[in-house]
Amino acid sequence: MKHSFKLKKSQIRTVFLEKLDIKTVAIDNRVDVENVISTILVFNELENYLSPIECSYNFFDATVSFQLELNPDKDKSDFFEAIKKFEAFIDA
Repeated sequence: MKHSFKLKKSQIRTVFLEKLDIKTVAIDNRVDVENVISTILVFNELENYLSPIECSYNFFDATVSFQLELNPDKDKSDFFEAIKKFEAFIDA
């Protein structure tokens, strides 16, 4: 199971500053996108449930796109709970 996201780069930076207390974050390519999403997953203890895939960064409109995929050993019910927790964290 997968869920797609498209976020502004500024939203990711705000999450890092206000919730993770990390003042600087570089997002310039797909590897950076994967790293920042993985960091958010680890902080929320979701890395055992979800993995970032299909990561990309659009320089022109400063957006990041990615999908979160349920890890193969997890149940579908875990997916919806994990996505809800991830969305609540990045939106609040």
